[in-house]
Amino acid sequence: IPFDSVVNDRETIAKDLKNLISKLRSDQSDNTELAKYSPYLAKFQWCGEENHLELPGQYTGDHCPIPSEHIKIIKFDEKITIFKSLRMPIKINIYCSNGKKYPFIVKYGEDLRQDERIQQIFHHMSEMLRADEKCRNHQLSIKGYRVVPISTCCGILSFVENTMSVFDLIKHGLERKEGNADKLDECRAEFIKFLRVHSMGEKD
Repeated sequence: IPFDSVVNDRETIAKDLKNLISKLRSDQSDNTELAKYSPYLAKFQWCGEENHLELPGQYTGDHCPIPSEHIKIIKFDEKITIFKSLRMPIKINIYCSNGKKYPFIVKYGEDLRQDERIQQIFHHMSEMLRADEKCRNHQLSIKGYRVVPISTCCGILSFVENTMSVFDLIKHGLERKEGNADKLDECRAEFIKFLRVHSMGEKD
């Protein structure tokens, strides 16, 4: 088999696979019914029985837990939001016994244990700021969020409202400075080049 035809075949297959993945992601993003992903959660309704679910993130390790006082989950929103980023995390709203709605992000494909430790450090730093009189007078604190690792490749995070992704931040900055975001791909290529030049080795 000629080398050129093998290369062309590989390029064709790679292109077809890329298009297929793009189509699958597009189809998945349109499926916003919770029942299609978890019929159990979609039908879940707590009415004060023994078999309850607690709101994630209430076991912090700072004090002895009192489960009877913990916030219970009443139901889950029937609609979900799927973000079109690399991991395609899912946003889900949880309605609880205290009458509040809690938005969470379900993330698969990453180990969130380090994220959890960082948030714990931020929490303790915020406590130290509040303990200092000068810092307290200036109302200095660190805004954190809940991170609950479920396994080494899956976890949930509390969704912080009124925030912007790094991608949208860069896009907004380019639109404001350049008048459009056409240089976004150029910026991404420069960033990848920077990482390759300054990496410590092949694995890094």
